[in-house]
Amino acid sequence: MPVVNVNNRNQYALITGATSGFGYELAKLFAGDGYSLILVARSEDRLQEVATELKQQYSVEVTPISADLFRPEAAKEIYDEVQARGIVVNYLVNDAGQGEWGSSSILICNAVLILFS
Repeated sequence: MPVVNVNNRNQYALITGATSGFGYELAKLFAGDGYSLILVARSEDRLQEVATELKQQYSVEVTPISADLFRPEAAKEIYDEVQARGIVVNYLVNDAGQGEWGSSSILICNAVLILFS
């Protein structure tokens, strides 16, 4: 078991997109430094897997919140849940995102259509 920095134990990092890619890697780094985590992702099953993994590997507190940040009300729901738990967020890693693939001219046209619809 790694040595955990107990000075960071009462500090929280809220990480979106925490189940893969940069978000997942940053969650491991924060956990390795002893921070308590609030992990946000769409996939509840994967979120639970990552939360369990980080708790076991780093002995830190992990609060998983399943949310789809493409929903306009999701950020407020996350805020409300964090407030209800009495947690103060010290660090925010906003890594949730989406990718678009295809011809750039088609993507631009679709974006313009959305803007003016």
